[in-house]
Amino acid sequence: MNEKIQKILSSLPDKPGVYIMHAEDGTIIYVGKAKNLKNRVKSYFSGVSDHTFKTQILVSNIADLEYIITASEAEAFILENSLIKKHKPRYNIMLKDDKTYPFIKLSVKEDFPRVLLVRKIFKDGDEYFGPYSDQWSVRVIIKLLQDVFNVRSCNLNLDTPKKRPCLNYFIGRCKGPCVRYISKDEYAAVIKLARSFLKGDYDYTLLNLKEKMQELSSEFKFEQAAKVRDQIRSIENIAKQQNIICFDMVDRDIIAEAGGTLMNIIEVFNVRRGVLLGHKTFQIDSEKISNENGATEDFMTQYYQSCDDFPHEIITTVRISDDTSEFIVDFIKNKTDKKVKIITADESEQKSLIATAHKNAVHTLKIKEIEKAEKDKKSREALSDIVKALGLSKQPQRIECYDISNISGTLAVGSMVVALNGEMAHSEYRKFKIKTVNKIDDYQMMKEVLTRRFKRAIEEKQKLPDLVMIDGGVGHLSAACEAITALGLNKKLALCSIAKQNEDIFIPANNVPSPLNKKSQGQFLLMRIRDEAHRFAITYHRSLRKGVMTLSVLSGINGMGQKRIAALYDHFETIDRIRGASVEELCLVKSITKPIAEKIYDFFHANS
Repeated sequence: MNEKIQKILSSLPDKPGVYIMHAEDGTIIYVGKAKNLKNRVKSYFSGVSDHTFKTQILVSNIADLEYIITASEAEAFILENSLIKKHKPRYNIMLKDDKTYPFIKLSVKEDFPRVLLVRKIFKDGDEYFGPYSDQWSVRVIIKLLQDVFNVRSCNLNLDTPKKRPCLNYFIGRCKGPCVRYISKDEYAAVIKLARSFLKGDYDYTLLNLKEKMQELSSEFKFEQAAKVRDQIRSIENIAKQQNIICFDMVDRDIIAEAGGTLMNIIEVFNVRRGVLLGHKTFQIDSEKISNENGATEDFMTQYYQSCDDFPHEIITTVRISDDTSEFIVDFIKNKTDKKVKIITADESEQKSLIATAHKNAVHTLKIKEIEKAEKDKKSREALSDIVKALGLSKQPQRIECYDISNISGTLAVGSMVVALNGEMAHSEYRKFKIKTVNKIDDYQMMKEVLTRRFKRAIEEKQKLPDLVMIDGGVGHLSAACEAITALGLNKKLALCSIAKQNEDIFIPANNVPSPLNKKSQGQFLLMRIRDEAHRFAITYHRSLRKGVMTLSVLSGINGMGQKRIAALYDHFETIDRIRGASVEELCLVKSITKPIAEKIYDFFHANS
C-alpha cells in the first residue's frame, strides 16, 4: 500500500458513497458502493490474505483511490451502476451484474395521465422519475399513488367515456376518469400533487396521511388505520432514496464551490443524458482568488475554454456576473453551435444532485485544508532545519536545484527546478541544452548552465534565489562556486550540494558534510528537490535522445515527416517495436496510411 492510498484511507468519511479504484496507469479497474465508505474501503486493505483470490489480485493492482459521497446507500447503488456502464472496469465485469434499473413514467401527454413501471426513458414528452434501486420500490410507489392520490394505472383508451367504472374505482384506488366521475381539471390537480410527491416533496403527503390515521384511530377503525400506518412507513423509506438521474435527460454540469481559509474547492458533476457519469475536483488557493464571490466565475472562464464536452445547462451554487455568463454562452455557441443555459442552484429543480455535489466539495475542502496545514508545518520545520545546518541568515523561500544529464557527453542537458516555501513550483522550471562543452565534463557543463542562468538574471534584474543547490559532491560544488564567483555573486548567493553517496550535504570551503540530521524534515526536503531536478533532467535528455534516434532512422523513408515519426514513437515507444510491427499494426497509428505502413515495413525488411 503506497503513501497516497494510506492518506486517502485516513480521510474516508463515515458516509454512504461510491469508491473508484485506479491502476498505475490511471485506468479505472473497480467501482463499488458502500453504506459506510470508511469501513468498506478499509476492509480491502486489512486481512488481505483472508480475501478471495480475485480480491487479492484487485488489491495488488490498486495504485489510487477516489470516492463520491452520496445522500443514501440507495443513491450510491444507482451511481455505481452508472459508473460501471460508462467505464466498464475490468474487475466489475467479472463480479458485477450490469442490469437496467426501473423508472416511473407519468404519461402527461394523455388527458388522464397514468403511472407506469418502465426500464428505459425516451424523449417522448412524458415525465420520468428514478431510477430506483429495485422493482419492489417502484411497485410500492405506484400502489401508494393509487391509494393516496387515486391516480389511474390502467391502459384503457379514455378518448370516449365508458359505461361503468372498473374494480379500482369501487375499492377506492381510482376516481373513475373512464366514466368521467372526475373532470380533466380536477384530475390535473391530482396529478400535480402526485408529481410533487414523485419529485420528493413527501412532507405534504405524510402530514395528510398522519391526520387520516389519527382520524381513523379515533373512530376505532384500527384495521384501516394500520393500513395507513404502513403507507406512512413506505413513504418514509422511499424518502431515503435520492434520485441520482435527471429524468429530463438534459446534459448538464453542476458546479459547487466550498470556500475555506486556505483554499476553495470546486466540484464539477458531469450529467450526460440524465445520468451522473463522474466528477472532477479542483483546488484554488486563497491568494489566487480575486473575486469576492469566490472562485467559480474565474474557474468557469478557464474550464470551458479548455473543455471539449459541453452541456446544455450549467448550474452553479455561486452566482456569476452577467458578463461572464454571456461570455461563456457565446464561446460555447461559437465553438459547437450548442446553446447553453447558465442558472444558479436556487433556480434549478435538481436539488438532490446539487446538494450531493456541494457535500463532496465541503468534505474535500476539509481534508485538503488539514493536509495543507500539515504540509505547511513540515515545510516550516524543514526550512528551519536547513537554516541551522547551512548557517543561513534567513529561511530560504526560493531554492533552485541544478542537475546535468548526458550519455558519454552527447546530447548533454541541464535542468533547473524550483521550490517556493518548500513546495515545488513547476512553472518556474527551466531546461538547458549544453552548447559549449563537447566532451565528458560534468563540471564544465554545470558551470555553463549556472553562468547562463545567472548572467541572464543580472541582465534582467531578476530576484535571486535564497539557496542554490547542486546535484553532486564537492567537485560539482567547486565548479558551481567558480561560476558564481566569476559573475560576482559569491556574496549574494548561498550554495550547497547533495551527494548521492550517503546523501551528504556540502557547503563551500568545507569538505566535511553539514550537520543535518539524516531523518530530519530538512534532509527530506533537500533530497526531494534533488530527486525532482534529476527526474526533470533525465526526462528532457530522454526526449531529445528519442527524437534524434527516431529521426535518424525513419527520416530516410519517403513520406515520413516529424509528426508521423512522433506518432509512431508515441504508439510503439521503441525502434525495435516499430521494426517488429506488421503492416496492420502500423496502420493502427494515427496518420499512418496503408501505403506509408507498407513503406515502413519494407524499409526494415528489405534485406531480411
